[in-house]
Amino acid sequence: MGGIYRLVDMGITTVNVMGDMVGTILVARSEGAMRGDPHR
Repeated sequence: MGGIYRLVDMGITTVNVMGDMVGTILVARSEGAMRGDPHR
């Protein structure tokens, strides 16, 4: 059971980090803080 949980936990962590990155990018774009942003 412990071995399976490690694999599931790695997947959950990956999805969590990806969600954090997408959220950060969306906020940065909405504030015009990204380089090369045409809305800047």
